[in-house]
Amino acid sequence: MVLAAGGDEQGVAFWDFTTGELISGTTFDGLYIAAVAALDGGDGSARFVTCSGVHWDGVMVWEPVVGSSPVELPESTVDTLGTGRFGGRSLVVAGTRECVTVWDVDTGERLASLYTEDDGEDTGDERIHAVAIAQQGMGLAILALTDSGSVRVWVLPSPRPVRTDRELAIERLKRARAGLPDVDEPDEEIEPIRDPFIGHEGAISTLAIAVVDDRPVAVTGGTVRVWDLADGRAVCAPLTGHRDSVRKVVTSTLGGRPVAVSAGDDRTVRVWDLAPQSHYRG
Repeated sequence: MVLAAGGDEQGVAFWDFTTGELISGTTFDGLYIAAVAALDGGDGSARFVTCSGVHWDGVMVWEPVVGSSPVELPESTVDTLGTGRFGGRSLVVAGTRECVTVWDVDTGERLASLYTEDDGEDTGDERIHAVAIAQQGMGLAILALTDSGSVRVWVLPSPRPVRTDRELAIERLKRARAGLPDVDEPDEEIEPIRDPFIGHEGAISTLAIAVVDDRPVAVTGGTVRVWDLADGRAVCAPLTGHRDSVRKVVTSTLGGRPVAVSAGDDRTVRVWDLAPQSHYRG
């Protein structure tokens, strides 16, 4: 198990989580880190993706090996990242100052560019605070939390199987002859599938994804709430206990059960069991 970390004063570094040994360090003149996320390669290998916010444009993909160099995904200013693996592809979702983009890390292919909207007006320059990705039926659900506290949801078709360089070259040639966009450009703008989640008590400041009873749900805070991605409705009453606003929510499993962990301005950390049927609509 490998731990990756960085911050406003230094670039990314990697540690062996079991022994505490530093695998690869960083100098203080390296790229500052705005966000870091673990990337599942499907074969047990450890990789990480990082972004540097206003310090540098783009996304870096790292292997925590001494002397290795990161792979760059060209992008505008990126403040937040999400990762997932679907259809044999390792995917990165990047929240930029212009939109949300989805990348195949192994091929460097941009799969989608998604723009937020508010009351029919383009708000693509609105800052994205958090992003997440989950499987939704046969497609992919992409979530983005914006400056205004809105959570936008898009559903993309499942990515095509990974193609060889020759297959990509042939498809690019066919699309160019037909006057179509390149394979790493979306054919048309993809709209959010519904209005933002409704019913939060105060602003939403964080989001995470979990799978409960084989269905994806979103967990959000200010107050902690759980949403069914299939219909956008809250699946239970707010999870109360924090005495102030929740700043961070993450999801995991504990004893084989899906849980959410929340931290708030009341200086407490709470663990919520997402599995009990009493939490959910029939």
